[in-house]
Amino acid sequence: EQKNTICNINKATENKKIHVINGKSKTGKSTVLLGLLANMINKDINNKHTIISPTKINNLLDKLISQQHILFQNQPLIMLIGDIQIYNEKYHHLHISKYINTYKQIIPEIIKELNTNEIISQMNIDNILIKLVQLLIEPHSYKNEPVSELFININDDKSYKDYIVSILSKWTNDKYISNILFKNCTILLSPTQNNIDISEYNTNILIVDDAEQVSEINIIEHMKVSTQQLILLGNNEQ
Repeated sequence: EQKNTICNINKATENKKIHVINGKSKTGKSTVLLGLLANMINKDINNKHTIISPTKINNLLDKLISQQHILFQNQPLIMLIGDIQIYNEKYHHLHISKYINTYKQIIPEIIKELNTNEIISQMNIDNILIKLVQLLIEPHSYKNEPVSELFININDDKSYKDYIVSILSKWTNDKYISNILFKNCTILLSPTQNNIDISEYNTNILIVDDAEQVSEINIIEHMKVSTQQLILLGNNEQ
């Protein structure tokens, strides 16, 4: 029954945009959810999923993280939004605020190093490259040129260093960083109540766990981000 549910949802038919998966507690709804994610992500890594739940965020996270290498051929970026205190402390490093703070700590250090030194030595570059590795997504230009590749010519022309600094400066802005993270995120987890603007996420698939406890207005709020498919999992007896 679980396999049939996953197969039916994955059929590309026009009349299957909304799905309701009903089952009592301990009947395997979470297993179906993980199976759906595995099928969808392995089929198309560009699919973006938002999972919202009023009660099971940590339970879902435990299963997602522990089975990540088994479920997904490509390793997706899992990101958390909303009140960080809702999540187990061991997953706080996955929260969007932690990613943003890392950029806002490291990028100014790199800019300072570039502005302090008239000539950028290989030691300076090696030190900067070590810092860049700590970032989830390497800063890049609007032409998608990675900053690390631009250092090759940094001493040839003073304006070139200014060009690199101008690129890096954008990566200190909260909104700019969050947009980049949303663009690269595959699975976004959120409590039903959150005060973060996710309009840049452009999710394809919205999955609602414990849907019987979620109000229509909460679902509509999350559907503002261009959802193409809505999947509701819950127990209609509640």
